Amino acid sequence: MKKCLLLAILAVAAQLLAADEIGVTVGSYTLDSDMFVIHARAAGRPIVLLCHEASPFCTVPKPGEYWMVDWTVPVIEYRGDYVCREVNLYPKAANPHRDRKLGEYCLVEL
Repeated sequence: MKKCLLLAILAVAAQLLAADEIGVTVGSYTLDSDMFVIHARAAGRPIVLLCHEASPFCTVPKPGEYWMVDWTVPVIEYRGDYVCREVNLYPKAANPHRDRKLGEYCLVEL
């Protein structure tokens, strides 16, 4: 009985953790001053990911498929110009809850 309960709890936890992963298709990017502007699509809608060129966690992803996972911080104002959510990007083959992230970005939904 205890084993069944434990397995049920683990199954529910795995579903909850997987729910915050969003598939993203990265297309292209531009460099605006010192900030990379990465153009992508999530759930069929265009999005923009921003990161500073000098940031140690700013990596420009190649065009392709990725997982995007929200941080657990509230929406912030980014450099006074954008309101965005902080997100991490992972390769599509990675497990976002276990593997190393590709980078950290400011998500601007269009």
